[in-house]
Amino acid sequence: MDVAELGDHWKVMVRDNGIGVLDADKPFLFERFTRFNSDHIKGAGLGLAIVKRIAELHKGQVGVDDRPDGKGCAFWVTLKKLG
Repeated sequence: MDVAELGDHWKVMVRDNGIGVLDADKPFLFERFTRFNSDHIKGAGLGLAIVKRIAELHKGQVGVDDRPDGKGCAFWVTLKKLG
């Protein structure tokens, strides 16, 4: 996990080594009840939607990027600094 200061926001990034997310799926990844490549994973598809909503309530954003080395993804959230 990495934390970076971006002006009046903090950016928290978490990287994984999974199979990645197709570009076509990225716009829908943070929507409720959305699940991709998850036949072996239990869940209702709410976790990332909850993260998105919390970030929005704190004047932030969420996203996912490809890792430069081609292995997995980098999920990130920005949150507005207090003060």
